[in-house]
Amino acid sequence: MKNVELLAPAGSYETFKAVLNAGADAVYLAGLFYGARAYAGNLTGDELLAAIDYAHIHGKRLYLTVNTLLYDEEIKGLYDYLAPLYTAGLDGVIVQDLGAVKYINDNFPRMEIHASTQMTISDARYVNELKKITPYLTRIVPARELSFKEISDLKDKTGLEIETFVHGALCYCYSGQCLMSSFLGGRSGNRGKCAQPCRLEYTADGKTSNLLSLKDLCTLDILPEIIEAGADSLKIEGRMKSSEYAAGVTSIYRKYLDIIKNGGDYKVSAEDKKRLLMLFDRGGITDGYYVRHNGREMIADPSKSEKSLAEKAEYEKSITEKYCRSTLRDAVSLKCVLKAGEPSRLTMRHISTGKSVCAHGNIVSKALNRAALKDDVIKQLDKLGNTDYYSVNIDIEMQNDLFLPVKELNELRRSACDELSKILLEPYRRKLCDKAMGAQDSALTWGDEQDSAPVWGDEQDTVHEKSDVQLSVHILSAAQGRAVLNYLTAYGAGRVLRIVCDSEMMSRKELLDIKAGCRALGMDFVLAMPRIVRDNGSEKEIAELLMTGPDKVLIRSLTDLGIIRELLTDVPIIADFNVYAYNNLSLTVLKELGINDIIYSVELNHRKLANLKAYTSAELMVYGRIPLMTSAGCIDKNIGKEHCKTNVGIEYFTDRMKAKVPYLTACRYCYNIIYNSVPLYIGDMKKEIKSIKTDCLGVNFTDESEEMIDKIMDLVLRNDAPDKTESFTRGNFKSGAD
Repeated sequence: MKNVELLAPAGSYETFKAVLNAGADAVYLAGLFYGARAYAGNLTGDELLAAIDYAHIHGKRLYLTVNTLLYDEEIKGLYDYLAPLYTAGLDGVIVQDLGAVKYINDNFPRMEIHASTQMTISDARYVNELKKITPYLTRIVPARELSFKEISDLKDKTGLEIETFVHGALCYCYSGQCLMSSFLGGRSGNRGKCAQPCRLEYTADGKTSNLLSLKDLCTLDILPEIIEAGADSLKIEGRMKSSEYAAGVTSIYRKYLDIIKNGGDYKVSAEDKKRLLMLFDRGGITDGYYVRHNGREMIADPSKSEKSLAEKAEYEKSITEKYCRSTLRDAVSLKCVLKAGEPSRLTMRHISTGKSVCAHGNIVSKALNRAALKDDVIKQLDKLGNTDYYSVNIDIEMQNDLFLPVKELNELRRSACDELSKILLEPYRRKLCDKAMGAQDSALTWGDEQDSAPVWGDEQDTVHEKSDVQLSVHILSAAQGRAVLNYLTAYGAGRVLRIVCDSEMMSRKELLDIKAGCRALGMDFVLAMPRIVRDNGSEKEIAELLMTGPDKVLIRSLTDLGIIRELLTDVPIIADFNVYAYNNLSLTVLKELGINDIIYSVELNHRKLANLKAYTSAELMVYGRIPLMTSAGCIDKNIGKEHCKTNVGIEYFTDRMKAKVPYLTACRYCYNIIYNSVPLYIGDMKKEIKSIKTDCLGVNFTDESEEMIDKIMDLVLRNDAPDKTESFTRGNFKSGAD
């Protein structure tokens, strides 16, 4: 228990100091780049260096967020960004991007790497793959949807520190799996710029409500159980919020964590919960997913948010006075020796660590007129108000007839403080290593250049004429599979490389039927793994589906690698677009992990995609509804609809623009997939596609009818522009997500 860490957020240097005053053991924050809260104030380079020293002098820790997906040029800039922080003793870096993990491992050895919740870690096998990339992985921040048992299993099976969220905003989507802001507003959550469209109202089953907006997390009632499950660090969300919010929440959690540590009677007061709601209330609080998988009671209801603004202002004023206008100061004892003819000496001892320094001044002379008084010396040495220290004892050993200028006493005091700070900070200092060979340049030079993209064929006179274009067709249901097979039987399958079958809906028998159809037409049968794998009984289902004997397997997470290696040791692997590869160093990592093929990110524009040098084969999605969210939340339950696990399929709700938004109730694995209301189509952008190194073009079906499937197949094979009467989006292919 004594090692459980209270981890607080800071969006500015002022908030950083405030949360430490309020009782945080550690702080996580960002600089001006690479952080997943781009609109927080964040800290300048000088402020980061000052914050590292301030934290370490007072026995605290500081973690830097580098938890966005990075472009090649940003990977290249990591060295200059991190080097001064590394030498200053930065305690750890919170990372999402696999390329960034490798880069930090290669260039900044022995610095702790923490796997961000943006990685969507729900299983120990994911962590085992990360350990292959870096031995410096010390902590994981798992998906916020995990239960006590799942957290405990992660702790036992990985042996790493577990950092879990205990308070603050909850995303409706699994973190790292959300593209809603990216596709609806061009602001990517993976780039730290989420516009939070999930907080808007939506209409389902005739009712308009905050369908996708969860209450804020508050775990005071279950804090002992979270610690018992194996949490090493208790994380408060809120880098976008005020200093008063961050410090106020931190102080309350500090109070209850101390009660647990001291073995006191644990009982949460209603007044403290009221204070938390006073600081921020979007419509109630929830203890989150720790004790439930989902439920209507987790949805925020703004109409029930009641608080007195005057009372709130008064409470925030007290927080400001107590935490935001003060500074941490450590206890020291002082001993000053003053003897005529000898240099003045001041020994300063740090009480909590026992470390001490001795500062020397000028030769002390005898007084010609008025001699210095001991009380005056004590008063002058005790002026530590602008330092990191305060005195608890001052011992003066001096003769009676000495002359001591005030200036010299001040200099002696300053020198002792500086020396003590230097001694306290010395254990944290590091020396830079030589840059890892190739690591800083690999984003620019890795892979062989191609003279031209080999896949985009010449213009065709007829839709079914042979060309070099190959398609990868993704299907969600058996009916879609039959429609695609019928089309290919009628018109020929020579231009289709494979059929990729999602595993959320189809039975083993249906998959085997599609496999037989693929065999008859000379195509690969590919099985797509679930989007989220958790310890909820789904592994038996996955094992049965894998026994269908796919030619390749499409993975959605590094967790899938471990499962596949246990069951199908030599099957080729394709990484879906949500196993994000924004940069060439990430592609290198995937290659080292044994992944043969990739599907390009749907967030990158064609210029960024053209800079990626795919090493085996790569697929570019040209048609389909983008999965905007994968959520543990159940929309059917949220609207009070009768929910039956056997009635799995596509349903719809509408947004404020009256657009129909499809969602899949994937009950086999207990999650929902929310799709874009408008399908992507870029199949006619031939010049841009030709610039990208790709081997096949992806066509993804979700809710299309057999007639629509035929139409789309014709459209893609012709490279035609869509009918103006149809609604399509270019997605991020032209301009990319910010």
